[in-house]
Amino acid sequence: MTTKEKINQIYKELIEIVGLEILEVKTLQFLQRLKKKHEEAPPVSPSQRGISVDIYQQIVEELNQKAGKQYRWNTTETKALIRARLNDGFSPEDFKKVIFIKSKQWLGDEKFTPYLRPKTLFSSKFEGYLQEWYSYQKKLDQQKAEFERAKRIERGEADPELSPEERKAQLAWEKKKKRLIAEASAEDWQDYYHKEKLFKKKAYTHGLKDPFIRNLFAYYLDKKEKENLSTKCTNNTN
Repeated sequence: MTTKEKINQIYKELIEIVGLEILEVKTLQFLQRLKKKHEEAPPVSPSQRGISVDIYQQIVEELNQKAGKQYRWNTTETKALIRARLNDGFSPEDFKKVIFIKSKQWLGDEKFTPYLRPKTLFSSKFEGYLQEWYSYQKKLDQQKAEFERAKRIERGEADPELSPEERKAQLAWEKKKKRLIAEASAEDWQDYYHKEKLFKKKAYTHGLKDPFIRNLFAYYLDKKEKENLSTKCTNNTN
């Protein structure tokens, strides 16, 4: 007989002994006592949850390292804050994420650097800080995906996100880019090199061997060609 079948059998026998109304009242009272006992139970400690007590030290050392602090891990307040968040279901990795994102945002800011402390980071705002890390990570992932896609397009590789029209335009640009660079003079390169200050060091080190610089140079030549064409059209009109 299964446990469920045994319970049903006992329940039927009790109905016959005390009556359904009394049994329902007794069952409700029992459940209320059980609920109250659970709510009044002390918080489960990290060791009871299968987490090493060393977790306190690891978390605070992470904070000290990232934020340049010297907090002690074994103070009553700090341990209580960490324990409270662990009891809320957060993991040690979540603490590292919060420490990382808030250090990135606040470190070096005279107004907010003092708040890189256990009292602030591990407070009831902990979950909100953790969501900031997820937003930051999502943005990084998107930027990485966009960068990888740009590199594929730059290499002329097929991109599943491109429509047939976009792919056709890509191939046309690749063809035009080769022509522009082939027809470019040394003066064109020097002119671009001196104008594009942002890429000066990279351009000087790698020149057109670097795909990124080569692509930017091609865009510069394309713009220059269009400007020359526009000037000729204007002169012819006059």
